[in-house]
Amino acid sequence: MTNPTLFVIMQSEAENKQKGVIKIFTIYNGDFYIAQFSTGLKPVRTKEEAIQFKTYDKASSFMLNMPKSFKNLGYHIEGNAEIVKTTQTQTCPQQNPSEHKKVIVKYDSSYIQGVKNQICQISNFISDLKNKRLEAVEIVEKCEREIFDLEHNAEFYNKNACEGYKMWRKLGEVRRERRRAKDLIVIVDAILEDNSFDGILSQKTLNRISGLENRTYSIRELDDIFPNK
Repeated sequence: MTNPTLFVIMQSEAENKQKGVIKIFTIYNGDFYIAQFSTGLKPVRTKEEAIQFKTYDKASSFMLNMPKSFKNLGYHIEGNAEIVKTTQTQTCPQQNPSEHKKVIVKYDSSYIQGVKNQICQISNFISDLKNKRLEAVEIVEKCEREIFDLEHNAEFYNKNACEGYKMWRKLGEVRRERRRAKDLIVIVDAILEDNSFDGILSQKTLNRISGLENRTYSIRELDDIFPNK
């Protein structure tokens, strides 16, 4: 069922077209209009700078897709009629779109399949990343349980030199496995958190991942067990 208010707007648009009147719609919150710049959407004071829509539907669709930062700020659609010069005004009978003749368009659309294939590759890549992250989380949890056991074993039991070395080596292996898994989680998060891929295009994501290759550790207490350099 058509909304009564929307019906009046649509009816008014049709009447205005016949009279040589164009109704310009803008998005306004009482203080600012929405304008489009090369860097994105920005609020402006004057209507002349604002985005102007020829139909209510286009303005409504645009407003629904505005970024979250512009939501809940009281923006609404505002329309003003403007008189324009027309050489001739003709009233043509409107035809129902369902009555239009439909034909099959034939052209080379192979490029569309190429795009679809690339999208599938990206989808598979993201799915693989998510699976690897789940595996990495499980590895981290397993390693932390193993480290817990090794630390308590060292606390409860005395070991000879051979047994002590084996436990030391095992602890090192577990810690390194845990570190690799944690790094993988950081890498996957760096990629998946960037929904717009801006970070990938600007090298920000690569720089974040590269930071994992050069890390330092701040010694808490036992300076003598670490090398001087």
